[in-house]
Order: sequence, then C-alpha cells, then structure tokens
Amino acid sequence: MTEHIVTGALPGPFGPYSHVVVDSGLAYTAGFGPHTPEGIPVTPSRQAHAAFDNLEAALASAGCGLVDVLRLTVIVDDLEVMLPAVDAELASRRSAPHPVRTVLQAQLPGGVPVVLDAVARVPQH
Repeated sequence: MTEHIVTGALPGPFGPYSHVVVDSGLAYTAGFGPHTPEGIPVTPSRQAHAAFDNLEAALASAGCGLVDVLRLTVIVDDLEVMLPAVDAELASRRSAPHPVRTVLQAQLPGGVPVVLDAVARVPQH
C-alpha cells in the first residue's frame, strides 16, 4: 500500500506533490530547501542546517530518520560555497556508514542555494 504524506511541520508543497511517499518499506522525499515551516527563507549562515532540518522532518513523518537514508541527492547553486556546508552538516548529524550520494550544481527556483532529497528505509515495528 502506498502512503502519501503532507505534514504541517514543513513548508506547504509549492506544487502538486507530497512531502513523502512511502511504498514497499521505502520513503521517498521531495526536495527540501532552507525554509521555515511558514515558507520563509533562512539566513545564509543557516541554509544547510535548515535544509537538513526540513529533510529530517520529512523523514520523521514517515517514521524514519537520517540514519535510515540509503540515497541522498544534493543540489546546490554553488559547489564551492554550499557543498562544504552540506558536508559539514551531514557529518554533524550522521556517522558512517554514509548513504550513497549524488551532487548536482544547478540554478534553483527562487534563488534557493540548496535542495536535499532522500530515499530511506522505513524501520519495521
């Protein structure tokens, strides 16, 4: 059975999509940038931190966390500026073994500097 999750702990979807879809024991998240739950961008020094906060809130809504992430996609507007911040934030939140990761540089909508999405296993209870 597929479960579609939209949670009030995150900014509302900016289009026709769910925050998380859970199917066959895996949680697939939408991409999350550095916004407060009200949709307000955060200060530049907290952007990687806020993006991970949002990703963790999405994962929690599906009953999992960063420790359960198997695949992480990182999209940044500037590899030299944002990727070190993302790496430092991930290292502070999760120890090895680390998930597989894809990193892309792109111009993101609204001038957002970083977007994270993940695939995670949902622990069986």
